[in-house]
Amino acid sequence: MKAGDREKGPWPQVVKRGSFTAKIYRLSKTVKGTRYEVFRLGYYDPSGKRVLKDFGDLGGARQAAQDAAGSFGLGRPDALSFTPEERRDFEAAMSLLSPLGLTAYTGAVALTQALAALPPGTELLAAVQDFARRHPANAPKVTVSQAVDDFLEDR
Repeated sequence: MKAGDREKGPWPQVVKRGSFTAKIYRLSKTVKGTRYEVFRLGYYDPSGKRVLKDFGDLGGARQAAQDAAGSFGLGRPDALSFTPEERRDFEAAMSLLSPLGLTAYTGAVALTQALAALPPGTELLAAVQDFARRHPANAPKVTVSQAVDDFLEDR
């Protein structure tokens, strides 16, 4: 234990930033007859699961609490629960969605709505290509009266 770790004051200590709250508890453990002071950091991750981490010094527990609070404060509460592979996939997905003005959530909503609207067995890309072929973006705008005139002229 370091000299500055034995602070007086209320325990548990609370670290709060925005909607994130963590608590640091001061405990003691005895291992092979030797008593150690342990600082336990506790908070809830974005899925609601309780996270507990033990530290040998108060400074380490405070730093971990600040790091966790910082991730929540940056609007990235999920950053604490992503595996490296999930983080890579998320960043790749965002690089595809961002130019379209979509967030991960709005992209997922649009995709699931589009897939749910298709008949079973229909691929989304095939449906979109068929729609684009039948409704070209650069098709001339024709009024009903112009279409009738064109039809009568053709007959």
